[in-house]
Amino acid sequence: FYVSLSYLILAYGLRIGEVLFQPNTLATFFIAPFIGLFVLHKLAGLSGMETFAEGVEKAIASISNTASYGRILALGMAHAIFSDLALMGSGALFWPIFIIITLFLVIGLEGILTFAHTLRLHWVEWFSKFYRGDGLPFEGFRIERRFTAPA
Repeated sequence: FYVSLSYLILAYGLRIGEVLFQPNTLATFFIAPFIGLFVLHKLAGLSGMETFAEGVEKAIASISNTASYGRILALGMAHAIFSDLALMGSGALFWPIFIIITLFLVIGLEGILTFAHTLRLHWVEWFSKFYRGDGLPFEGFRIERRFTAPA
């Protein structure tokens, strides 16, 4: 999906909207990869309905991951705008104070956003791909007192 969309963007540039929903484009770049995924899952021994559901799940996950990385791109653009804002007033009298305040704003914002997005990527995307909850249930630490009693 990503390779197909990347090719279309590189080939057609800003005119991608003109060709995106034409029948030939849809069949070649979007339906064919879905059918290929269906065939590969069928060769792996999965049943027809399971193969179809897996393909739909992969397509939805692909859209979700695209939105996720789009948010990261937006945060990078916000960082660039804050940096440009800090450099805009370079001739002003209070520019050193302004640059220090803006610097701390950028550092604080970047720290919070980096933590939040890393945590979200681990919880939502990483755990959904690899984590299986078949381990031991959590039991809190407890000391068994045989010879003493709490006061």
